[in-house]
Amino acid sequence: MNKYELIGTPILSNEWDVYTTDENGNSVLTDSYSVTITMAFHPTDGIAPDFTKSIVSTSTNPQTGTEVNAQRQQEVLDFIAYINA
Repeated sequence: MNKYELIGTPILSNEWDVYTTDENGNSVLTDSYSVTITMAFHPTDGIAPDFTKSIVSTSTNPQTGTEVNAQRQQEVLDFIAYINA
């Protein structure tokens, strides 16, 4: 039995570019971008209150939209499995 149920659909923030720092301390744009996925949960014990959790998903520009969607969905499913373990 699950301890937590996902309430509704996860909410995605605006995507942002990912930067790194080179050996000279300069900020350099990578081929990656990230989004924050916020999920709302309902504990099934009837005692604890509902809560939200946010995770950051990072994708790369060469990925297709379908691949990015599948990656994000898997990250949500993985988190749900983690908190219900």
